Amino acid sequence: RAETQVADAKQSVLTAQNGVALATAALNNVLGWDQNTPLELEPPSGNAPTDVADLDASLGEAYRMRPEVLQADAGIRAAEKGYYLASRSQLPTMAVVWSQQYTPDTGAFGRKSSWAAVAKVTVPLFDGGVASARRQQADAQLEAARLGKRQAMDGIALEVRQAYLTYVNARERLKVAEAAMAQAEEAYRLAQVRYKAGVTLTPGGSPLLEISDAQTALTQAQTNRINAQYDVETARTRLERAMGRYAYGGDALPGIPSPVPGGKK
Repeated sequence: RAETQVADAKQSVLTAQNGVALATAALNNVLGWDQNTPLELEPPSGNAPTDVADLDASLGEAYRMRPEVLQADAGIRAAEKGYYLASRSQLPTMAVVWSQQYTPDTGAFGRKSSWAAVAKVTVPLFDGGVASARRQQADAQLEAARLGKRQAMDGIALEVRQAYLTYVNARERLKVAEAAMAQAEEAYRLAQVRYKAGVTLTPGGSPLLEISDAQTALTQAQTNRINAQYDVETARTRLERAMGRYAYGGDALPGIPSPVPGGKK
């Protein structure tokens, strides 16, 4: 049984090492670096992050930061300008032209300078309905822009809600995993005490088998805790992305610096 467990553990280690190599290459590819660039990652702090506010605050931040909302607002402003210009095409227009002419040598009785001013007023009495059609088209474009913003905000609200609930669920599962690991550690400690004393919890049982089972349970509890930490970090990152925290704000030039030789944190 012990040899089987060792063989299973070796297979798990090989699978994990292969997963690390693939994940490192994928991350380098996303960053635009050479896939062979070594990476030194910082381990998690071990505590669940608490810098994410409640759902309402998360939604408010998403509405302020998400580029979809900013783009929709710009589209509405442009449509409002278009509607304003289309409406003015049905109003009277006035133009004033003023000119002056100067002649240096016009003889004994000629005038050296002259000026003229012309005022022109245009009243659109009949244009075949072109101006009215333009205004209706501009009004339809304005309503479409407003509808597009509402749809964008509804989509963002759903994305933020899903990410927030997933993050809360991941944090709760991490608490359960930490409690289970604490119980497994205590069970392993007691199994060690009984093994040294040559007794078992079950009459007629094997102390070696009992401590082996306790160690296996502890390893599984530690694995579950690591997976729960990973789920928390992943859910937190997705929530921050849904809130627009990773959107490009124009404060710095886009692009990623070249990796530092010998590894990059």
